[in-house]
Amino acid sequence: MESKKFNSSSEMLAFLEECLSQSNTETALTFCRDECFKECLETCSWDLIPLVTKYFSDDVLRNKRDLFNCCEEIVDMIAQKSPPEEMLLVLIDEAEKLVDVKLITLLKPIQKTLLRLKSRLDVSVEWCFNSIYRHLLLLPIPEDRNLEGDERKLLDSDPSVRRVRNIYSVVMPFYEPFVDLVVDKDSKLNEKQKLSIRTAILRSCFRLLGKPLIYMDLESSEEYQSQFYIICEKLLAHIINLSKNLLCHLEELDTDNLNNEDVAEILEQLRLSVKSSDSFSTDEQVSPISLGLLYYLVFSEKIKLDFIPMVYSPLFLLEKCVYLSSILLKSSISLIQRKGLLLSNSVLDRIYDASAPRYILESNIYSHFIEGLFLTAVYCNDKDNRTLAVSTIGKFLNKFGPRGQYVLLVKMVDNANHAGLVGYLATLYKTLLNRILSKKESDDENFFNSRNVKYLLDKFCDLPHKAATDLVESSDQIISSLNLIRFLLLRDTENRFGIWGYINKLNDNFLVPVRDGINLSRAHYEVKLDDLNKEIVQGRSNKSKPAESVVSITIGNEVLPNMPPAGKLAVIQSAINTFDLIESVLSRVNEIINHHQS
Repeated sequence: MESKKFNSSSEMLAFLEECLSQSNTETALTFCRDECFKECLETCSWDLIPLVTKYFSDDVLRNKRDLFNCCEEIVDMIAQKSPPEEMLLVLIDEAEKLVDVKLITLLKPIQKTLLRLKSRLDVSVEWCFNSIYRHLLLLPIPEDRNLEGDERKLLDSDPSVRRVRNIYSVVMPFYEPFVDLVVDKDSKLNEKQKLSIRTAILRSCFRLLGKPLIYMDLESSEEYQSQFYIICEKLLAHIINLSKNLLCHLEELDTDNLNNEDVAEILEQLRLSVKSSDSFSTDEQVSPISLGLLYYLVFSEKIKLDFIPMVYSPLFLLEKCVYLSSILLKSSISLIQRKGLLLSNSVLDRIYDASAPRYILESNIYSHFIEGLFLTAVYCNDKDNRTLAVSTIGKFLNKFGPRGQYVLLVKMVDNANHAGLVGYLATLYKTLLNRILSKKESDDENFFNSRNVKYLLDKFCDLPHKAATDLVESSDQIISSLNLIRFLLLRDTENRFGIWGYINKLNDNFLVPVRDGINLSRAHYEVKLDDLNKEIVQGRSNKSKPAESVVSITIGNEVLPNMPPAGKLAVIQSAINTFDLIESVLSRVNEIINHHQS
């Protein structure tokens, strides 16, 4: 090697390329450490880097580890000795090839090159951050499989999740020396440079809190902490070091002007990555998605919770975080919805029961929050999310006193468009009225007069189609409303709510239509049952069992899909059992009324 002479830099490049192509790593490293290699570094580093980095691939990493390590060491030598301005251009150009292993491997040389720059460090840092962010945006998002409970741990083995985790794991250390430069009082940077770099890092950190991190499962427990938890700890540590007050961004949220069009636009921008601009604008607003994830990590996962200032009231945190939760809840991705639910629960837990004043419900944001909870409770494919949404409705209600609960129930009933939800609210209303009746004297007694009580009772007992109502679809609402009436008839012994003066109207508008509906529905389903039995008998006589039944059954204005007769038989029997249950509760109500009137 020592005797080999080169007449030009191009000969040196050709020699190095030959060594690498033949996996002759020892010769390649010896050559790069030789004094003659300095000429190559000074004159053709632009051509040198692509020659070496083409070996940064998954195949080489798996099958030719010595070659990969050799190339890694060569690039590191080049980064320390080549002109940094030129070196940075070529390194970033290679890092933008959208090959994960190449980006991951080049971040360390890029970091060393940046720290060698004599000028324009702030602009160069921003440029590097943008390159990293563009790469992250193009990573595939894991499929939304609606995994529940411990099943979500299976996501750790998803290839797309591993890709995101691997890149975030090296990006966090990449930021560290630049954060140190900004916070170090003895840093060589002037204040203007520090401010510029601080702005670039902060905006980059908030971008990293958006896509793709928002799509990951970040939940942890005492028994289990994923690598993502450690990544998020480091990310929030960078933000704290640079901004000190993690909650300052809450003050910028305009919670009064949120509308469904704005929410749809925010979520569409997340899906399409519209905000992937090439540079950081000084007036660029932090995305509500990023803030939602930030405060989910702080309040729900308790990452850096000890660093938040205690001067903010729980009601302020509730309003601002409910704003963010409302946006997350409108997402169609179950893991994003879950973060919205957990965030709202964590801030609700900071408020004592019955302590929230009812005037805060005048804010439009709580209507959006209720709407988001209802959508999740009814339509989310994830059972855990649906259950959590329902429990959050009850928890939110309990944060208010009796009058506030009444106002909130009115809001909820006006927004509820599902019989199951209306039934659940009727049960919550029964609990509230029981609490009022349990107090012999109460400041709320005048508020809960017969007029107010009847208003909600009418809402719960509303049957738009009277006897023609689909009892199967509306069974939850009907049963809960009947139980509410029965409760009032038995519990309100002093007639404080005036239920007995209202019972005749309830009988005409609700009880009688329910009775007529039971008779109509039972007769209808019994006919269907006869048809199905005939179909089954006919199939047996023909010594054949039809794969699908031709008898049509309609529930909720939708005809059931074709299925074997046994399947439809089970549906009909379930419906008849529902009618029996409704009739049982109705009979008890009528017994109480008849006994009182006799």
